[in-house]
Amino acid sequence: MKSYGEESPEVLKKEFSRRVEDWIREAFKEVGGTGVSVDRVILYVKLGLTLEGLLRSREQVEQYEDLLRSALGLKPAGKTGEEVLASFSLDQSFQARLSRFRTVRISDLLGKDSTPQQVMEYIWYRKTGVIRRSRNGGFIVDAERLKSIGSKGSITVKDLNKYLGEVPSHLWSKVISGSVLGRMSRDEIVEFASRFYGRNPGVDRRIDHEIASRLNAGWRPSLNEYRRIERVVSKVSPRLRASALLPYMLPQVDAASLSRDDISRLAKRIEELSLKDRWRIIDKIYKNPGYEPLLNQLGVFSLAGIGNPERLGEPLRSKSLLGQSLMNYIVFLLTRDPSYLDYSIYLASRVNTEALEPGLRRLHEGLLAGDSRRLITIIARQDPAEAVEAISYKVWEYASARGRLEVESSLLRRAVEIGCVILSRAWARRGVAAERRASFRRGRVDVRKTMFKHLRMDESIVYRRRERRVKVVGVVDVSGSMSRFSLWAILSLASLTPVLSGVVMFSEKPVVYKAPGVKTHRLLVNYLENLFQQGFKGYTNISGALREAYRLSLKTGSNRIVVFTDLQQTVQDVDPWVEAAGITGRGVRVIVITPSQTDDRIVELMRSAGCLVEVVSSPEKIPKILKRKLNV
Repeated sequence: MKSYGEESPEVLKKEFSRRVEDWIREAFKEVGGTGVSVDRVILYVKLGLTLEGLLRSREQVEQYEDLLRSALGLKPAGKTGEEVLASFSLDQSFQARLSRFRTVRISDLLGKDSTPQQVMEYIWYRKTGVIRRSRNGGFIVDAERLKSIGSKGSITVKDLNKYLGEVPSHLWSKVISGSVLGRMSRDEIVEFASRFYGRNPGVDRRIDHEIASRLNAGWRPSLNEYRRIERVVSKVSPRLRASALLPYMLPQVDAASLSRDDISRLAKRIEELSLKDRWRIIDKIYKNPGYEPLLNQLGVFSLAGIGNPERLGEPLRSKSLLGQSLMNYIVFLLTRDPSYLDYSIYLASRVNTEALEPGLRRLHEGLLAGDSRRLITIIARQDPAEAVEAISYKVWEYASARGRLEVESSLLRRAVEIGCVILSRAWARRGVAAERRASFRRGRVDVRKTMFKHLRMDESIVYRRRERRVKVVGVVDVSGSMSRFSLWAILSLASLTPVLSGVVMFSEKPVVYKAPGVKTHRLLVNYLENLFQQGFKGYTNISGALREAYRLSLKTGSNRIVVFTDLQQTVQDVDPWVEAAGITGRGVRVIVITPSQTDDRIVELMRSAGCLVEVVSSPEKIPKILKRKLNV
C-alpha cells in the first residue's frame, strides 16, 4: 500500500478535493432544503477533515459526526431517509469472496455483470462498517465484523445517497428503479437528483419521469430546491403541462405553447418573487418576442431589470425605461448623489408618454419634474410593496458592495423616512388604532354589550367599568432569509407601537427591546441599524424567539404575540410549531405574518399548532390584518 509520501502531488490534490467535496455534501445533506451559512460549512469541513486525520477508523469519525453537526446546528429537526427500500438475505458466495481480502478495491467486488443483489450487498457492507475507507482513500475489510454480520441485510434512502457514488455508475440502473424513486420524499428526491443526475442515462430518464410526474401532480419546488435540480427541470420543462410550469422554467419553454391564461398566471407568479429573482428571469426571456404579452402584464419595478429596452416594442420599451428611471430616482433619494437624479431624468425624457398606460403618466410627469413629494404619493398609491422592497434591496446592495454589513446612519435614516411616508400613505385609514383611552365621563354605556343583551331579550343597560387595554409582544426575524422583507417588517412593527409591550428581534439568538412610547424615526433607525449590522447572519431560531416572547408576555401581562418571519428555521432546536403549540395551549394568541414564498407545509403545521398564520404578498395589507386579528 502506498503512503502519502509516495503519491504524486496531482493524486494528493485530487484525493483532497474529493474528501472536501464529500464533507460539503454531507453538510448540505444534513440540513436538507433549509439552507446553511457558508461559514458553518467551512467550519464543518475543517473540523471533519481534522477528525478524519486524527481517528483511525471511519466508524469513530461517524460517531463524532453527529456531535459535530449538532454543535454547529446542521442536524435536521427530523430524521429523513430512514425508510427501508429493500431487505434481502446475504449471498454467502459474495461474503466468502469478501473474506479473502484485507484491502479491497471496488473492482474486486463489482463488475459489469454484477447483480442488483451484489450492488445492494456492497452498500450494506459499507453501511455496517465491514468495508470501511482507509486513510489513503482505499478500502479495508474488517474480518471480525464480517464474521458477526448475520444473514439479513437492508438499505435505506440515506444509505443510497451516502454510498451509491462509490458504485460504478453503469450499475446504478440495476438498483434505482422508478418504484424506488417514487418512495422518496420531496427532500430525498431533490438530494438524490442533485447528486447523481447526469452520470447514467437510464437513471437520468427515471429521475426525469419522477420529477415531471410530481410537477404535473402539483409539486412546486422552492427556489432553493429548483436551483439544486435545475438541470432536471430544464430538461423536462418542454413536456410539462402548462399548469405545472414555474417562472424559473420560462427560458426553456416555447412561448408559443402558452395560452393567454397561462401567461396571466405566470405573470402573477413572477410578481410574487423578489425583485432580484424577477430581474434574473426577465433578463433571460425579454429577448424572445413571444414573451412580450407576458412582460406587458408586469409592473414598472419588474421591468426595470431589462438590460436593453431598445430591443422591445414601443409600449414595453417605454414602460421599461420608466422603471429604470424610477429605480435611479430611489437611489438618488437614498444617497443624495445628483448623478442618479440626472440619469433618472434622462431616462424619463426617452419615454414615449403616448405609449404609457394612463395610470403611469402621472408617475412619468413626476420623474421628469423631480418632485419627490409628488412621486412618493403616487408610488404609495400604485406600488407601495415594490417601492419598499426596492429601498431595502438598494440599502442591502450598498452595504454588500463595501464588503461589510455596515451602512451609514444617514442613509438608513433616509431609507426609514421614505419607507415611513410610503407605507403611511398606503395605510391611510387602514392602520392599527391607538390604544383606547379611559373615558372622563363616569358610567359610560357599553353599547356593544348592551345591544348584545337586548338581542337576547334582556333590556338592562351595561355600563363600562374600565377601558380594555390590548398589549402585544412584537417578534421580528432579522436573519439573512428575511433581507428582502426587512424594511416592511420593521415599519409594520412600527404601526403597532401604540399597543406594543416589548419587541423581540432574532436571528440565531433573540434580543429583547423595550416598547417604544411613540413611533419615532430614531427608534426605527436604531432597529434598522441592528437589522443590517447584527442581522443577516444566515441562521434562524424561531423556537428560541417564541420562548423569549412568551417569557416577555408573562412579564408584561400581554396575551398576544405578533411574529414577522418567513418560517425558515436553520438552527437545531425544537420545531417552531411544537413550541408554538405549547404557547397557544396556555391561552396566548400567536399571530404569524409571513411572506407569500413560505413553504405551505410549514404554514399548515403552524396553523395546526393553534397559530393564526397570514401569508401576505404586500405590506400595505398588514395593518388591516392586524386590526382584524388583534381586535384593536
